[in-house]
Amino acid sequence: MRVGIIGGSIAGCATAALLHRAGHDVIVFERSESDLVSRGAGIGTPTAVWQDMMAHGLIDETLPAFRIDYLRFVTRGSGTGQQRWLGDVRPSLSFTLVNWAHLYQWLGGASLTSGTAVPRSSS
Repeated sequence: MRVGIIGGSIAGCATAALLHRAGHDVIVFERSESDLVSRGAGIGTPTAVWQDMMAHGLIDETLPAFRIDYLRFVTRGSGTGQQRWLGDVRPSLSFTLVNWAHLYQWLGGASLTSGTAVPRSSS
């Protein structure tokens, strides 16, 4: 079966990898014109989702990642440019953070065919 997936982020790449593994012809359509090999320093997902991805063989424990139990919010002071601490938040879920480039390679982004930009509807 031929399958098209809109969006090359975590959900799109994970779905594409699972469908490709099941023998389907998969193409991922991503609006970015460049490869998604390095999109920021990190991306987070709830640890339960991370564990589910390991259970399905999409990633394993050798993928560099770390778990956080709180989030620290910092901003730059107006006019001074100095850091200003806003506070720490302990979410009800723990999160696992990983470098986007590493995750993208693990999810099979390099072996899947990237699509072209998907035009937005004018309506």
